[in-house]
Amino acid sequence: VPVFNEVKMEPWEEHAMNMEATVRFNGSLDTLYISSRQILKGWGASAYRPIYTFLPQDKQQEANIEIIRTVANSSDVSNIRVENTALTDYFSNKPLVIAGDIRSSSLIERAGNKILVKIGEIIGPQEEMYQEKPRQLPVELDFPHMLERKIVFKIPYGYRVKNPGDLNFDITHKRGQQVTMGFESSYSIEGDLLTVIIRESYREMQYPLSAFEDFKNVINAAADFNKVVLVLEKE
Repeated sequence: VPVFNEVKMEPWEEHAMNMEATVRFNGSLDTLYISSRQILKGWGASAYRPIYTFLPQDKQQEANIEIIRTVANSSDVSNIRVENTALTDYFSNKPLVIAGDIRSSSLIERAGNKILVKIGEIIGPQEEMYQEKPRQLPVELDFPHMLERKIVFKIPYGYRVKNPGDLNFDITHKRGQQVTMGFESSYSIEGDLLTVIIRESYREMQYPLSAFEDFKNVINAAADFNKVVLVLEKE
């Protein structure tokens, strides 16, 4: 007997757009070397997998460069690697990995004896939500998902980070004790390595109108992190 019912939502943890990046200066402290890995799972990978089945090799390479360059807004990309590109990898949810090495000078500025590093831009462009008129409709996403990013930054010899606390964010929305969405980031420093862990999640497909302000705050938290600039000063 046919029935009508809702299809159960898939676990939000199975759909991800994660990233890992290691960042270091060159010897003259005017260029950053960034090694990045974008790790896409579930529906987060579904829009990209057809690239490796239906496009010719040269177009695949162009697409890889466009994807990788979002990490540092630089087209100086080399050593490109991709893993688990088959359409059938979706069924076992093997993560699609798109990796490469980037050279960028646009993330660095000088201010006297200080070096400014636009570390927030490494998570790529982020949407901002500002609304003058009252929201009329609830929020509906294509799919629940998460974004985990890990950035490891090598502090150059003779310098220290003046403002690491700017990397700390904690914007979450809960229903009872259950987190429904959030943007959280924290840092640690061991020796000359500064490690930033970012966890952003949208665990439901629909958010009621009453939760819109919280949704907007989470979206804007990611945009605010994107603007974080580390100040390096000599010890």
